[in-house]
Amino acid sequence: MALYKKALAMGSDWEGAIALLDQALAVQPENSQILTAKIGALLQMGRWEDAVATSDALVKTDPSSPSFWLVKIACLQSPETILEVLNEAISINPMSVPLHLRKVQQLIAMNRNEEAEKVSNIIDLFSSFLT
Repeated sequence: MALYKKALAMGSDWEGAIALLDQALAVQPENSQILTAKIGALLQMGRWEDAVATSDALVKTDPSSPSFWLVKIACLQSPETILEVLNEAISINPMSVPLHLRKVQQLIAMNRNEEAEKVSNIIDLFSSFLT
């Protein structure tokens, strides 16, 4: 964890931070904090493909974690790919309100309002079960 903390303290030296995070990942390859920090540094540098690859590793550590899927989605640029990944995440986490909410946002951004309304209704149904 010392390498992780040192990487976080590097400020905007993203290359240096990534080098330290890679060293930390060599010891703890499934550490979600280190993977998430590396994704953030990669995104800061505009290294989208590397961020996506690292987010794949993050999701593999715990596919049931909606937050890991949301990190992966933040790395994606294609609206259709975002929607595909959301559908995959929801198939694994069908009761995840955050994933469904993000899907509604994506559908609205894509002007697919009827579909967004249907997903929104699903969220309302979830809410009625939770209260």
